[in-house]
Amino acid sequence: MPVVLIGYERYEDVSFEVVITSTSLLIPALPKDKSHHVESIVLVTGGTGLLGSHLIAQLLATDKYIIRGTARSAQKLRDIFPNEPRLEVFEIPDWSSDHTEVLKGVQAVQHLAAPLFYNKVENGEVLFNGVYGGALHIVKQALAAGIKKITYTGTYAALFELHPANRFRADRPLNEMSFGNVRKDLNIKEVISDEESLKVLYIAAKIIGDKDTWEIAHQHPDVDVTVRPVVPNFPVISRTSLSTNDYVYQLILNGPDTYPPVSVGDLVDVRDMARAHVLALLIPGKDKRFIVSGGKYHWKEIGDLIRRERPEVAHRLSREDVKPMEQTVSPIDLTFTEKELGITEYHGWEESALAALDCGLMLEREN
Repeated sequence: MPVVLIGYERYEDVSFEVVITSTSLLIPALPKDKSHHVESIVLVTGGTGLLGSHLIAQLLATDKYIIRGTARSAQKLRDIFPNEPRLEVFEIPDWSSDHTEVLKGVQAVQHLAAPLFYNKVENGEVLFNGVYGGALHIVKQALAAGIKKITYTGTYAALFELHPANRFRADRPLNEMSFGNVRKDLNIKEVISDEESLKVLYIAAKIIGDKDTWEIAHQHPDVDVTVRPVVPNFPVISRTSLSTNDYVYQLILNGPDTYPPVSVGDLVDVRDMARAHVLALLIPGKDKRFIVSGGKYHWKEIGDLIRRERPEVAHRLSREDVKPMEQTVSPIDLTFTEKELGITEYHGWEESALAALDCGLMLEREN
C-alpha cells in the first residue's frame, strides 16, 4: 500500500515467497515433533499483535524453533508467554529502529508488524512511513544480514483497485498475481487525517509495499518472502487488542441502526493464517506469493448466526431491516496456495465469527 519505488541493491543469492490474506481469530496447538532439535532462530515482528501472538504460539508448539519476538512493549509480550525458555524478547520502539542486534543468528524473518489505519497516528505521512517504510526497512536489514528466508505479511486489500467502482465486481477474479493500482505522484502530505482518508492511504501504502517487496524477490533468486495482513487476539487487554475481531464485536456495539462499516467480503481465521506462516518456513523455492482466504461471508448472515447461537445478545444486534454496506465479491483463486502450501481446509466463517464475538464479550466481562 505505498508510493515511490526505492532503489534496491542487488542480492544475487536470495529468494522470496509472499503470502496474502484477509481477516482472523484463535489457536490450535500443532502436534509436537520430538524428532527435531531446536536449532533455527525465527524472528517474528509484532509479537503482541493478533497474528503475531498466534504465530509465536504455533511456532513454539512445533518444538523446532527458537523464537525471537519483537514488540513495542517487551513486558506485554512476556506476559503473553510467561516462562517460555524458547522465546527471546526484544523491545523495538518503532519501524525505523536498528534491528542489527535482533537479526544476529536469525535464520528466518516473519515480518508482521505494521500500524493500522484505525490506530491513532499524527498524520498521513506518519502512517505511510510506518506501513511502507517499516516493511522495506526490515526486509533490507534482513538481506544485509544474510538471511535467506523472509516472510512479509501484506494485506488482502492490496489485491484490489483503490477506486470503489472496481472493488465490488464479481467479474474480476483475483489471484497471486493481482495488485491494485496506485498513482506514483501521490502526495501523502496532502492527505487529510480523517479515518476514511487514512484507510485509503493505508491500502495505498500496502499495495506499493507488496509490489516493491515482490520486485526485491525477483532480484534475489534464493530468498523466500511471504506477504499477508494482520489479525489475531491472544490476551484481551483493551479493546484495541481485539484487532479485526472488533469488526464482529461492532455488530452488538454500534446500535440497532447500523452494521460495521467494513466492506471486506472475505475472511480467514487467524489460526489458519498463522498455520500458513508456519508452513511457509518449510517450503523451499523463490518468488512465491500466497493468498490465504477462508472464503466469503456476509454481515447479515453473521447477524443471523448470532441470533441463533448467542441469543442472549440478540437484542443488541442491528435490526433485520437494516442494510449492510456493500462487500467485496470478487472470486479468489487459491490454486497456487493449495498446491504449494497444501492448505485446502479452513475454519468456517461461522466458527470464526462466533470466536470473534466471544472475544469481545470476554472483554466486557473483564472490564
